[in-house]
Amino acid sequence: MSETIWQKKAKALIGCQPQDKRDDLWMTFNERAAICFYDGQLSLDDAEREAYNQVASEIKLSSVRVRQPGTG
Repeated sequence: MSETIWQKKAKALIGCQPQDKRDDLWMTFNERAAICFYDGQLSLDDAEREAYNQVASEIKLSSVRVRQPGTG
């Protein structure tokens, strides 16, 4: 079976992240897609889209830096 569009997009997004984060992000994508597909009864395309959005949100949140008081 060939890669779906959402798998390709996730692979590209995750591939731009630090090496030590990639495995966890890929596992998050796959787990979220499976949960949405089996438990949420979404189509595979919709489940993988939701998983992609979850991973993208996690990446965005992890890139936000909190400025410490007194550091400028």
